[in-house]
Amino acid sequence: MIAGRTATIRARCATALFTGTAAFFVMPSAAQAQVETQVRVSAGAGAETNAFLRDGDDTTALRGTIEIEPSLYYQDERTTFRIAGDIRFEQYSERYGTQDAYYITGGGATRLNERTSLNATVGFRSSRNRAQDFIRGGLVGFDDPTDEFVDTDDLGPELGIDDGNIGVDAGLDPGEFPLVDFSDPTLAGLGTRSESLSASASIRHILSPRDSFAVGIRASERSTARIDAFDYRQAGAFFSWAHQLSPRRNLQTNIDASRVERVGTSVGDAYYVSPLIGISQQLSPTQSLTLQAGASFSWVNTATGETFSNTSFAFNGSFCNRGARTNLCINGSRSARPTTFGGLSNSTTVGVNYSRALSERDSISVNARYGRASRLGNVQLVEDLPVDSEVYGAQARYRTYFGNRLSAFLTAGVSDSSSNFGTNRDPNLLFEIGISYLFGEIS
Repeated sequence: MIAGRTATIRARCATALFTGTAAFFVMPSAAQAQVETQVRVSAGAGAETNAFLRDGDDTTALRGTIEIEPSLYYQDERTTFRIAGDIRFEQYSERYGTQDAYYITGGGATRLNERTSLNATVGFRSSRNRAQDFIRGGLVGFDDPTDEFVDTDDLGPELGIDDGNIGVDAGLDPGEFPLVDFSDPTLAGLGTRSESLSASASIRHILSPRDSFAVGIRASERSTARIDAFDYRQAGAFFSWAHQLSPRRNLQTNIDASRVERVGTSVGDAYYVSPLIGISQQLSPTQSLTLQAGASFSWVNTATGETFSNTSFAFNGSFCNRGARTNLCINGSRSARPTTFGGLSNSTTVGVNYSRALSERDSISVNARYGRASRLGNVQLVEDLPVDSEVYGAQARYRTYFGNRLSAFLTAGVSDSSSNFGTNRDPNLLFEIGISYLFGEIS
């Protein structure tokens, strides 16, 4: 039943993505509107030593990959909108069979008036190997699609941002804090399909030249194709307020409140509230820093009908240096989050993204990721599950272009997971070589 339902969701979301993209290809453009569409198609071959981070020996396998990445960008005088997808098929030579993964997301912002903008996002992902998707970075590395399209750079001047001295990365607009991607570490090594559907909407308003706020709602649903898994739904609201202390510094507060409901049982149902306060600073024309700290207050239903409460430290942090040839971003977060097998957990995530243009046709990029989930209290959904779970790794890619559209790439990476469950998985070493071709507009 779960497999049939999730397959139907995958089909509908994929159809919606391609229908929407095709519609934008043929629709007439409004006056002064900009529409850009691209589809990158890649094919690669390589090997992995433990692709699904499983226990056991003889886990090495060859792999062939086909990846399709469509994207659409629309902008006019009032609205910015994006659709992006990542559809990947991997065929393994041994025991793993075919791995198909899908990521589809869309979102944008529209200016209602000189002081107010409306934002909305929706996203869907499906994968049998979420731990490795997390390490890859890029589109498929994000576990909450609603966090990706918080981008109103193009609406900034109309909303009162001062000359771009403090951009979105510095946290001027409330709710624009760049969140690091999160992946559920309790899914590592299962090789079981996991799917999530999420959406969010918010309204942002400029109160004065120095003050602005945002209020919004978000909802998501997670399902996993295992009979012992605990699917869940999550719904919540968030509020942010920013005050400009100086031309390059902001005070920013965020409050996020959510309810988590376990499907089929009340054990593990939870509420949590995470208030944060901090400073965002534009260090230079290319460097920005944001630091926020606070607490997560959590309440979890136990098997005895009682409520377990917990207070834990929470934070968000980001440093970005965006240069002409080099980009570096380091993001980190810690807060209460639901997980499939660990219930509500204190979850820590750190991500590092680095890219550099070596020449006009050559570039290198590096992603490093760390995720940890520590179960709150002794609220066990399944007996003998680990209290702590981790997943971590890094991946580097070199790309060279043979013209404007055709390119070749070389990828190498390492990833691993651990827990206090007593497992001793071997790490995964990855090597891949491939080619890509870009269809559509070229910026």
